[in-house]
Amino acid sequence: MKPLNIGILSHSYLLTQGLTQILQSRKDHDIRCHGLMADNIAKQIAAKNIRLIIADPLHPAAQQIVTSKCSENTYADTPVIAVSSGVLPDAISNMFDAVISLYDSPERIFHTVQSHASGFDPDYGDKKSELTSREKEIIKGIVKGLSNKEIATEINISVNTVMTHRRNIASKLQIHSPAGLTIYAIVSKLVSIDEIRHSIN
Repeated sequence: MKPLNIGILSHSYLLTQGLTQILQSRKDHDIRCHGLMADNIAKQIAAKNIRLIIADPLHPAAQQIVTSKCSENTYADTPVIAVSSGVLPDAISNMFDAVISLYDSPERIFHTVQSHASGFDPDYGDKKSELTSREKEIIKGIVKGLSNKEIATEINISVNTVMTHRRNIASKLQIHSPAGLTIYAIVSKLVSIDEIRHSIN
């Protein structure tokens, strides 16, 4: 089983250490937690092979990450979970893939992490390899060159849901680039060359 590298983004030393102790205490999973600094966040994520982030939703770097996910498709394959001591406004919580509370039990925290880790890492959770009809719609949008926001608008779902589907697609197909998905979509007859000609010219 490959280790799951989790980045924790918080100004609180106690919060970082507490989450680390909870998650790394699991003997049935190889989870490794890493405290992240605000500076050069992208380099840290790449260097430490971070696959999931738990963040204080009010941390400036956390807001930068979730904003980039929605508008630029950056960090599209990296779920970001907010950790909060109270109820977050919908405008904030909807930017994150999930929210955990400081008052959640260790088991609940682990379950939330595991359920999102299973969306992209084949070593975590059981998944069917067959694509759903919604995932096929997402692929069509990707190969047509649409952004996450445009795909969400076209099929009437949230941007976060689009990103979750994209992680599931990457996990099921083990294809991590638009070019690879384009080839898959054509071979699988999800789209015709004429439909996507403008996006590949």
